[in-house]
Amino acid sequence: MNDKPLISVIVPMYNCEKYIAKCIGSLSAQTYDNLEIIIVDDGSEDRSGEICRELVSEDKRIKLIRQDNGGISSARNKGLCHASGKWVAFCDSDDYFESDMLDYLLSAAMRHNADIVQCGVVIEYENGKSVIACSPEQTMVAGGLRSAETNFLKNFGKYVHSKLFRRELLDGMSFNIRYSVGEDFLFSVEAALAAKKIVLESKPKYHYVQHSGSACYSAPNAKSLSDWRSVPLEIINMTQDDESLLRYYLNELLRTDFDICSRYVRFLPDNSTEIVDAARKELRKNLGHIMAERDFTAKERVKTLLISFAWRFYAFAVRRKKRGEPQN
Repeated sequence: MNDKPLISVIVPMYNCEKYIAKCIGSLSAQTYDNLEIIIVDDGSEDRSGEICRELVSEDKRIKLIRQDNGGISSARNKGLCHASGKWVAFCDSDDYFESDMLDYLLSAAMRHNADIVQCGVVIEYENGKSVIACSPEQTMVAGGLRSAETNFLKNFGKYVHSKLFRRELLDGMSFNIRYSVGEDFLFSVEAALAAKKIVLESKPKYHYVQHSGSACYSAPNAKSLSDWRSVPLEIINMTQDDESLLRYYLNELLRTDFDICSRYVRFLPDNSTEIVDAARKELRKNLGHIMAERDFTAKERVKTLLISFAWRFYAFAVRRKKRGEPQN
Protein backbone atom coordinates (compact mmCIF):
# COMPACT_ATOMS: atom_id res chain seq x y z
CA MET A 1 0.00 0.00 0.00
CA ASN A 2 1.34 3.43 -0.95
CA ASP A 3 1.54 5.62 2.15
CA LYS A 4 2.48 8.74 0.19
CA PRO A 5 -0.42 11.19 -0.29
CA LEU A 6 -2.04 11.18 -3.72
CA ILE A 7 -1.52 14.30 -5.83
CA SER A 8 -4.07 15.19 -8.51
CA VAL A 9 -2.66 17.14 -11.46
CA ILE A 10 -5.36 18.83 -13.55
CA VAL A 11 -4.60 19.64 -17.18
CA PRO A 12 -7.23 21.66 -19.13
CA MET A 13 -6.72 21.13 -22.85
CA TYR A 14 -8.01 22.71 -26.03
CA ASN A 15 -6.45 22.22 -29.48
CA CYS A 16 -2.95 21.60 -28.17
CA GLU A 17 -1.69 18.78 -30.39
CA LYS A 18 1.79 20.31 -30.74
CA TYR A 19 2.48 20.45 -27.02
CA ILE A 20 0.30 17.99 -25.11
CA ALA A 21 2.61 14.95 -25.42
CA LYS A 22 5.53 16.86 -23.87
CA CYS A 23 3.26 18.24 -21.15
CA ILE A 24 1.85 14.87 -20.11
CA GLY A 25 5.22 13.20 -20.54
CA SER A 26 6.67 15.57 -17.96
CA LEU A 27 3.93 14.57 -15.52
CA SER A 28 4.28 10.84 -16.10
CA ALA A 29 8.03 11.16 -15.52
CA GLN A 30 7.70 12.84 -12.11
CA THR A 31 9.99 11.43 -9.41
CA TYR A 32 6.92 11.56 -7.17
CA ASP A 33 4.87 8.70 -8.56
CA ASN A 34 1.69 8.61 -6.47
CA LEU A 35 -0.34 10.91 -8.66
CA GLU A 36 -3.33 11.01 -10.94
CA ILE A 37 -3.20 13.05 -14.12
CA ILE A 38 -6.62 14.41 -15.06
CA ILE A 39 -6.80 15.74 -18.62
CA VAL A 40 -9.99 17.65 -19.37
CA ASP A 41 -10.44 17.92 -23.14
CA ASP A 42 -12.46 21.10 -23.59
CA GLY A 43 -13.92 20.14 -26.97
CA SER A 44 -10.65 20.00 -28.94
CA GLU A 45 -11.01 19.87 -32.71
CA ASP A 46 -7.46 18.78 -33.55
CA ARG A 47 -5.54 15.57 -32.71
CA SER A 48 -5.16 16.43 -29.02
CA GLY A 49 -7.76 13.88 -27.92
CA GLU A 50 -6.27 11.13 -30.07
CA ILE A 51 -2.80 11.77 -28.67
CA CYS A 52 -4.13 11.67 -25.13
CA ARG A 53 -5.94 8.38 -25.70
CA GLU A 54 -2.59 6.89 -26.69
CA LEU A 55 -1.02 8.31 -23.53
CA VAL A 56 -3.81 6.83 -21.37
CA SER A 57 -2.99 3.38 -22.73
CA GLU A 58 0.62 3.86 -21.66
CA ASP A 59 0.05 5.17 -18.12
CA LYS A 60 -2.88 3.99 -16.01
CA ARG A 61 -2.57 7.08 -13.80
CA ILE A 62 -3.89 9.26 -16.64
CA LYS A 63 -7.62 9.99 -16.85
CA LEU A 64 -9.10 11.62 -19.94
CA ILE A 65 -12.39 13.49 -19.61
CA ARG A 66 -14.07 15.16 -22.58
CA GLN A 67 -16.60 17.97 -22.42
CA ASP A 68 -18.15 20.44 -24.81
CA ASN A 69 -16.13 23.60 -25.15
CA GLY A 70 -16.76 25.75 -22.07
CA GLY A 71 -13.48 27.54 -21.52
CA ILE A 72 -10.49 26.96 -19.28
CA SER A 73 -12.34 27.71 -16.03
CA SER A 74 -15.03 25.19 -16.85
CA ALA A 75 -12.37 22.59 -17.69
CA ARG A 76 -10.46 23.18 -14.46
CA ASN A 77 -13.68 22.95 -12.46
CA LYS A 78 -14.47 19.64 -14.13
CA GLY A 79 -11.02 18.42 -13.16
CA LEU A 80 -11.55 19.48 -9.55
CA CYS A 81 -14.79 17.51 -9.44
CA HIS A 82 -12.90 14.36 -10.46
CA ALA A 83 -9.80 14.95 -8.31
CA SER A 84 -9.38 12.43 -5.49
CA GLY A 85 -5.93 13.47 -4.26
CA LYS A 86 -5.08 15.11 -0.96
CA TRP A 87 -3.13 17.68 -2.93
CA VAL A 88 -3.95 19.41 -6.21
CA ALA A 89 -1.70 20.94 -8.86
CA PHE A 90 -2.49 22.45 -12.27
CA CYS A 91 -0.56 22.37 -15.52
CA ASP A 92 -1.51 24.16 -18.73
CA SER A 93 -1.45 21.85 -21.73
CA ASP A 94 1.37 23.68 -23.53
CA ASP A 95 3.59 23.90 -20.43
CA TYR A 96 5.55 21.29 -18.49
CA PHE A 97 6.97 20.37 -15.07
CA GLU A 98 10.59 19.65 -14.26
CA SER A 99 10.91 16.01 -13.21
CA ASP A 100 11.12 16.71 -9.46
CA MET A 101 8.60 19.55 -9.22
CA LEU A 102 5.95 17.65 -7.27
CA ASP A 103 8.55 16.13 -4.93
CA TYR A 104 9.96 19.60 -4.37
CA LEU A 105 6.59 21.20 -3.61
CA LEU A 106 5.22 18.40 -1.43
CA SER A 107 8.42 18.22 0.63
CA ALA A 108 8.11 21.93 1.34
CA ALA A 109 4.42 21.55 2.21
CA MET A 110 5.17 18.78 4.70
CA ARG A 111 8.17 20.57 6.16
CA HIS A 112 6.20 23.77 6.84
CA ASN A 113 2.72 22.25 7.31
CA ALA A 114 1.57 24.59 4.54
CA ASP A 115 -1.72 24.81 2.66
CA ILE A 116 -0.19 26.30 -0.52
CA VAL A 117 3.35 25.94 -1.84
CA GLN A 118 4.66 27.73 -4.91
CA CYS A 119 7.85 27.25 -6.91
CA GLY A 120 9.55 29.60 -9.34
CA VAL A 121 8.67 29.73 -13.05
CA VAL A 122 10.78 29.59 -16.19
CA ILE A 123 9.10 31.65 -18.93
CA GLU A 124 10.19 30.27 -22.32
CA TYR A 125 9.89 32.29 -25.53
CA GLU A 126 9.80 31.11 -29.12
CA ASN A 127 13.12 32.78 -29.87
CA GLY A 128 14.84 30.45 -27.40
CA LYS A 129 15.24 33.03 -24.66
CA SER A 130 13.89 32.50 -21.17
CA VAL A 131 13.45 34.45 -17.93
CA ILE A 132 12.85 33.42 -14.33
CA ALA A 133 9.74 34.73 -12.53
CA CYS A 134 8.16 34.43 -9.08
CA SER A 135 11.43 33.13 -7.70
CA PRO A 136 12.51 34.77 -4.41
CA GLU A 137 16.17 34.57 -3.42
CA GLN A 138 15.26 32.30 -0.52
CA THR A 139 12.21 30.49 0.85
CA MET A 140 9.46 32.83 2.03
CA VAL A 141 6.78 31.79 4.53
CA ALA A 142 3.61 33.64 5.52
CA GLY A 143 0.86 32.70 7.93
CA GLY A 144 -1.77 33.33 5.29
CA LEU A 145 -2.15 36.17 2.84
CA ARG A 146 -3.30 38.70 5.43
CA SER A 147 -0.02 38.46 7.31
CA ALA A 148 2.13 38.65 4.17
CA GLU A 149 4.50 41.54 3.55
CA THR A 150 4.66 43.41 0.24
CA ASN A 151 7.70 41.51 -1.04
CA PHE A 152 5.89 38.23 -0.40
CA LEU A 153 2.84 39.45 -2.31
CA LYS A 154 5.02 40.49 -5.24
CA ASN A 155 6.47 36.97 -5.44
CA PHE A 156 3.11 35.25 -5.03
CA GLY A 157 2.26 34.50 -8.67
CA LYS A 158 -1.08 35.29 -10.25
CA TYR A 159 -1.28 31.85 -11.86
CA VAL A 160 -2.30 28.51 -10.37
CA HIS A 161 0.10 26.49 -12.49
CA SER A 162 3.19 26.70 -10.25
CA LYS A 163 1.39 25.93 -7.01
CA LEU A 164 0.45 22.88 -4.94
CA PHE A 165 -2.82 23.24 -2.99
CA ARG A 166 -4.05 21.22 -0.04
CA ARG A 167 -7.26 19.70 -1.42
CA GLU A 168 -9.46 20.46 1.58
CA LEU A 169 -8.54 24.14 1.26
CA LEU A 170 -10.30 24.19 -2.12
CA ASP A 171 -13.57 22.66 -0.90
CA GLY A 172 -16.38 24.92 -2.04
CA MET A 173 -14.11 26.91 -4.37
CA SER A 174 -14.27 27.00 -8.14
CA PHE A 175 -12.89 29.01 -11.03
CA ASN A 176 -15.24 31.80 -12.06
CA ILE A 177 -16.52 30.84 -15.52
CA ARG A 178 -17.59 34.43 -16.25
CA TYR A 179 -13.99 35.46 -16.79
CA SER A 180 -11.99 34.64 -19.91
CA VAL A 181 -8.75 36.04 -18.44
CA GLY A 182 -7.50 36.50 -14.88
CA GLU A 183 -9.60 33.62 -13.56
CA ASP A 184 -6.61 31.90 -11.94
CA PHE A 185 -5.47 35.17 -10.33
CA LEU A 186 -8.85 35.42 -8.61
CA PHE A 187 -8.78 31.74 -7.65
CA SER A 188 -5.23 31.97 -6.25
CA VAL A 189 -6.09 34.97 -4.07
CA GLU A 190 -9.31 33.37 -2.82
CA ALA A 191 -7.41 30.21 -1.85
CA ALA A 192 -4.58 32.23 -0.28
CA LEU A 193 -7.06 34.21 1.85
CA ALA A 194 -8.33 30.91 3.24
CA ALA A 195 -4.86 29.41 3.79
CA LYS A 196 -3.22 29.33 7.20
CA LYS A 197 0.30 29.03 5.81
CA ILE A 198 1.78 29.73 2.36
CA VAL A 199 5.32 28.90 1.27
CA LEU A 200 7.15 30.38 -1.71
CA GLU A 201 10.14 28.28 -2.73
CA SER A 202 12.98 29.76 -4.74
CA LYS A 203 13.82 27.14 -7.37
CA PRO A 204 12.06 27.45 -10.75
CA LYS A 205 10.41 24.11 -11.54
CA TYR A 206 7.49 25.08 -13.79
CA HIS A 207 8.05 25.90 -17.48
CA TYR A 208 5.60 28.42 -18.87
CA VAL A 209 5.85 28.21 -22.65
CA GLN A 210 4.83 31.27 -24.65
CA HIS A 211 4.21 30.87 -28.36
CA SER A 212 2.22 32.52 -31.12
CA GLY A 213 -0.92 30.65 -30.07
CA SER A 214 -0.68 31.67 -26.41
CA ALA A 215 -3.29 33.96 -24.88
CA CYS A 216 -0.59 36.54 -24.12
CA TYR A 217 0.03 36.93 -27.88
CA SER A 218 -3.62 37.24 -28.86
CA ALA A 219 -5.14 40.63 -29.60
CA PRO A 220 -7.60 41.53 -26.84
CA ASN A 221 -11.30 41.93 -27.41
CA ALA A 222 -13.84 43.92 -25.42
CA LYS A 223 -14.75 40.91 -23.24
CA SER A 224 -11.16 40.05 -22.31
CA LEU A 225 -10.35 43.68 -21.51
CA SER A 226 -13.43 43.97 -19.34
CA ASP A 227 -12.53 40.76 -17.51
CA TRP A 228 -8.95 41.91 -17.11
CA ARG A 229 -10.18 44.96 -15.17
CA SER A 230 -12.94 43.13 -13.30
CA VAL A 231 -10.69 40.58 -11.62
CA PRO A 232 -8.56 43.05 -9.58
CA LEU A 233 -11.73 45.00 -8.80
CA GLU A 234 -13.27 41.83 -7.36
CA ILE A 235 -10.12 41.13 -5.36
CA ILE A 236 -10.25 44.67 -3.97
CA ASN A 237 -13.79 43.94 -2.79
CA MET A 238 -12.54 40.74 -1.13
CA THR A 239 -9.81 42.60 0.79
CA GLN A 240 -11.72 45.68 1.99
CA ASP A 241 -11.12 44.71 5.64
CA ASP A 242 -7.32 44.65 5.30
CA GLU A 243 -5.66 48.02 4.62
CA SER A 244 -2.32 46.54 3.54
CA LEU A 245 -3.84 44.07 1.06
CA LEU A 246 -6.28 46.69 -0.19
CA ARG A 247 -3.42 49.06 -0.96
CA TYR A 248 -1.42 46.33 -2.71
CA TYR A 249 -4.30 45.18 -4.93
CA LEU A 250 -5.30 48.77 -5.72
CA ASN A 251 -1.79 49.11 -7.15
CA GLU A 252 -2.38 45.90 -9.13
CA LEU A 253 -5.57 47.40 -10.56
CA LEU A 254 -3.75 50.58 -11.55
CA ARG A 255 -1.01 48.55 -13.27
CA THR A 256 -3.72 46.66 -15.11
CA ASP A 257 -5.06 50.02 -16.27
CA PHE A 258 -1.56 50.97 -17.44
CA ASP A 259 -1.46 47.81 -19.54
CA ILE A 260 -4.89 48.37 -21.03
CA CYS A 261 -4.05 51.96 -21.94
CA SER A 262 -0.52 51.46 -23.21
CA ARG A 263 0.69 47.97 -24.06
CA TYR A 264 -2.61 47.02 -25.67
CA VAL A 265 -3.67 50.38 -27.09
CA ARG A 266 -1.99 49.44 -30.38
CA PHE A 267 -4.75 46.97 -31.24
CA LEU A 268 -7.74 47.87 -29.13
CA PRO A 269 -11.07 47.05 -30.79
CA ASP A 270 -13.37 49.98 -31.48
CA ASN A 271 -15.97 48.73 -29.03
CA SER A 272 -13.49 48.89 -26.14
CA THR A 273 -13.68 52.67 -25.74
CA GLU A 274 -15.82 52.37 -22.61
CA ILE A 275 -13.30 50.03 -20.96
CA VAL A 276 -10.35 52.26 -21.79
CA ASP A 277 -12.24 55.29 -20.52
CA ALA A 278 -12.85 53.48 -17.23
CA ALA A 279 -9.15 52.64 -16.96
CA ARG A 280 -8.12 56.24 -17.67
CA LYS A 281 -10.67 57.55 -15.17
CA GLU A 282 -9.26 55.23 -12.46
CA LEU A 283 -5.72 56.43 -13.18
CA ARG A 284 -6.77 60.09 -13.03
CA LYS A 285 -8.66 59.49 -9.80
CA ASN A 286 -5.58 57.91 -8.23
CA LEU A 287 -3.07 60.37 -9.68
CA GLY A 288 -2.04 61.66 -6.24
CA HIS A 289 -1.66 58.10 -4.94
CA ILE A 290 0.53 57.07 -7.90
CA MET A 291 2.76 60.13 -7.53
CA ALA A 292 3.23 59.53 -3.80
CA GLU A 293 3.39 55.72 -3.73
CA ARG A 294 6.96 54.43 -3.68
CA ASP A 295 5.90 51.23 -5.41
CA PHE A 296 5.40 53.08 -8.71
CA THR A 297 8.38 53.90 -10.90
CA ALA A 298 9.14 57.27 -12.47
CA LYS A 299 8.20 55.79 -15.85
CA GLU A 300 4.80 54.73 -14.51
CA ARG A 301 4.21 58.22 -13.11
CA VAL A 302 4.99 59.78 -16.50
CA LYS A 303 2.66 57.28 -18.17
CA THR A 304 -0.10 58.30 -15.78
CA LEU A 305 0.30 61.96 -16.67
CA LEU A 306 0.32 61.28 -20.41
CA ILE A 307 -2.62 58.86 -20.29
CA SER A 308 -4.60 61.27 -18.12
CA PHE A 309 -3.89 64.54 -19.92
CA ALA A 310 -2.37 63.75 -23.33
CA TRP A 311 -4.17 60.60 -24.37
CA ARG A 312 -4.24 61.21 -28.14
CA PHE A 313 -0.53 61.94 -28.23
CA TYR A 314 0.30 58.92 -26.08
CA ALA A 315 -1.84 56.53 -28.15
CA PHE A 316 -0.24 57.85 -31.34
CA ALA A 317 3.28 57.43 -29.91
CA VAL A 318 2.65 53.85 -28.75
CA ARG A 319 1.18 52.80 -32.09
CA ARG A 320 3.97 54.45 -34.04
CA LYS A 321 6.58 52.71 -31.91
CA LYS A 322 4.82 49.40 -32.53
CA ARG A 323 5.09 49.93 -36.29
CA GLY A 324 8.81 50.44 -35.87
CA GLU A 325 8.82 53.88 -37.44
CA PRO A 326 11.56 56.29 -36.35
CA GLN A 327 10.65 58.71 -33.60
CA ASN A 328 10.97 62.43 -34.32
